[in-house]
Amino acid sequence: MVGTSIRFLVFGAIFVALLVLVRKSKWVHKKWMTILSAILVLVLWSVSTMFPPENLFLTFPTARSAYYYMNMDHITDVLEGDESCLILSIKGSTTGMEFLPKNSRGYQLPGITPVRKLESFYINTKSGRGMVDLYHINHTNDYYLFGNWKPKDNKDNNDTFELSDNQNSEFLFYSTEIPDGTISYSFYMSVNNLTEDYELYLNEDTTISFSKNGLEAK
Repeated sequence: MVGTSIRFLVFGAIFVALLVLVRKSKWVHKKWMTILSAILVLVLWSVSTMFPPENLFLTFPTARSAYYYMNMDHITDVLEGDESCLILSIKGSTTGMEFLPKNSRGYQLPGITPVRKLESFYINTKSGRGMVDLYHINHTNDYYLFGNWKPKDNKDNNDTFELSDNQNSEFLFYSTEIPDGTISYSFYMSVNNLTEDYELYLNEDTTISFSKNGLEAK
């Protein structure tokens, strides 16, 4: 949260300077000028969150240090891509996600949302059902797959969940017991240079492939 404190001090100082300028001026409508000054500071604050000025002169050695510069939430895991990373903050059933850009020098602060959702794919097979979402980090070759999976009839917790792909991609995997006593699974996977020969394997009976037509199940 150091970054938030610094911005508060900087923009607070700008607002105070504008107030002093308004009071010392010979303007007739000082009340309106004060309101406009407040609006200007709020606009500048918003712009600084979309285009962090720190990125012009700061890089962070780790994803965690970059994240904690602006956030207080506990980090559950970090999933690395080539030119980005995904920060996961999981509290109970709530999952927070933040994408950070990175370069050869280190990690930077996120600006305007750098990720776009390409597609969602619903899965329903004999072993279970779920959803897979495909995301792309703009101007990079980094892709992320987010999924959830609920096996059919796993009240005895005998069913297992297996996940892999044909690129040995890094992934994070979590299981959650839901109120009816069954287990649901969620996973987050980083895939670099997604091509048409990409395949994701869920258990032994489901293969999800990527093609020009999007995600398809076999």
